[in-house]
Amino acid sequence: MMRSALILALALCVSERGFAEDALAAAAGKKSDSNTSMKVEDAAGTKNKVPGDIDEEITNAKLRADSGSKSKFSISNSWTYTGGSISNAFGSERPNLSGQPGQQTVTSISTGLSARYRWTKHDSMTLGTSFGILTPFQGHIDKSNNQTTVYDPSLGYARVGKLGPIQSVTGIGYAYGTSVPALSVHVTHQFGAFYNGMYVFKNRFSTGISIGTNYNVYSTAAGSDPTDKAVYKPHYYGNDRRTLYDLSIYPLAEYKLNDRYSIRTVFGYLNWKHLYGDQNSTRLIQKYVYQSLGMAISVARDVYVYPYIQVVPSDLRSDFTNVALSASINMF
Repeated sequence: MMRSALILALALCVSERGFAEDALAAAAGKKSDSNTSMKVEDAAGTKNKVPGDIDEEITNAKLRADSGSKSKFSISNSWTYTGGSISNAFGSERPNLSGQPGQQTVTSISTGLSARYRWTKHDSMTLGTSFGILTPFQGHIDKSNNQTTVYDPSLGYARVGKLGPIQSVTGIGYAYGTSVPALSVHVTHQFGAFYNGMYVFKNRFSTGISIGTNYNVYSTAAGSDPTDKAVYKPHYYGNDRRTLYDLSIYPLAEYKLNDRYSIRTVFGYLNWKHLYGDQNSTRLIQKYVYQSLGMAISVARDVYVYPYIQVVPSDLRSDFTNVALSASINMF
C-alpha cells in the first residue's frame, strides 16, 4: 500500500514505497539517492550558513546526499524512476517480485519538492510533497486510474552526525492523507521513523544498516477494506489487506571505486508488516525477499545519482527484475 515508504524506505526501503513513504523520506532528508547544491552564501556572505561543517564528520557520499544542503534555508528536489525489468526497463509493466497484491505493477516517474530549515549543522526540518506520473513513456493507458497524482504533504525532522565511529542520518516524519492513493484506502495519517548508519573502513569498503518503520491511521474500521476483498479475504488476518504498521531492517555494503563511483548492494530479507484488524497485535508477515545492486555516482558533494536493479535470489531471470534510478537536488 505504501508507494515505496516513508522509511523504507523510510530507510531504503527503496523498494516498497507507500503512498506517503517517498514524501516522508524526502521530508526527513532521506529521499533516494542524488543531490545538487547551489550556495547562496557566495552572494550573501554568511547569512544563509550555519556554524560548522558537517562534512568534517560525514565522509560517505550517500549520507552526505541524505543530509541535504549545508545552508540554513534550502529547497530540495528529488526524482525517482521506478522502471520495469532488465528486459524492458522503459515498458509499462513492472514485475511484482513479492507476488503479493498491493505492489506497484506499472512503471512510474515522480518528483518531490520540499523546503528545508537547518538550525545547526546536525539538525533540520523539511516540509514538502511529491508528484507522480504512471507509465510516463506510454501515456494514459489505464483509464480506470488517474495517470498523475499529487502525493500527501509531509513534515519531517532529520539529524545527521556520528555516533562513535558510525556515520548516520536519523529522522522522523508525518504525512497527511489527502492524495488519491491515500483516500482510496482511507488513510488519514502516517507516522514514520528511520535510521541509516555506515561504518567506513580505510580500504574503501563500507558496511551499514538501514532501519525504518511506519504506522498508519485509517478513517474506517478494520474489515472494511475498500479494495476487492473477494480476492484477498482468504489470505489476510482480520479480513483486511491494509497495513497497520511495518518494520524493515536492511543490511548494506558499499565499495568505493574512486571519488565518483561506488558499488552498492542492499540485502532486502528482513521486512515485515502487521495487518490492520489482526487480533494478534505482534504478528508480522514478511513482505518479500530481494537483493539490490547499483552503481552510485557522486558527481559532486551534493550531486548523487543511483541507478540500481532488484532481483529475487531464488528466481534469477532477466524478466523478473526491477530497475530504478533515483536522484535529488538540494538548491541554495
